[in-house]
Amino acid sequence: MWSGIYKRWNPIPSLEGERLYLEAVHDDWEGIRVWLRPEDRTKPMAIFKFKTVEAYYASNESNRICQISPKQTLDFPHAFWLVDNSEFLAIVSKQSCGTMREGLSHFSFLSCEDCIDVLAWEPEVVFET
Repeated sequence: MWSGIYKRWNPIPSLEGERLYLEAVHDDWEGIRVWLRPEDRTKPMAIFKFKTVEAYYASNESNRICQISPKQTLDFPHAFWLVDNSEFLAIVSKQSCGTMREGLSHFSFLSCEDCIDVLAWEPEVVFET
């Protein structure tokens, strides 16, 4: 988990407050896809598709040990976050020597067991059953 200011993002209102689990992360010629499954398997799975990605990072939830920002706590279960003042974005930007395109965002998916952080532009959201 990267330090920064985590802001609630609610792309799927029907999944607000649901416990979500990472089903898969696919990285191939179609881009990056993050698959999240609700604990209640009668609800549809959410798939976030990113066609162009600068970087992504996946970690086990047990490795979330850094302080995200002073005096901030995150409400769980909530899986979808946008990160301002992102340490991850700053590091990747520095490593790119200024070649990254403008408008890049840090999307963070905090499931019950895994953290997926994606530096990309707006994702497409798809529901599966």
